[in-house]
Amino acid sequence: MEIQNLDRTLEEYHFLRDHNVECAEDFISCRKKIAEQIKAYESERQHIRNQIRRAKTPEEDNSLK
Repeated sequence: MEIQNLDRTLEEYHFLRDHNVECAEDFISCRKKIAEQIKAYESERQHIRNQIRRAKTPEEDNSLK
């Protein structure tokens, strides 16, 4: 259990270090930026799923996948 806690703490430390988070405001800003990226990726994924659903030929379907 202690090793799992250590691993999680190290992951959190590396995340903060890699994103140059030094204070709470930096963390909030980073979190908002990541949330915006996730929304953009979800939107793009939904658009592609809709295109796949509307594909008229198997070749078109395979090229979208």
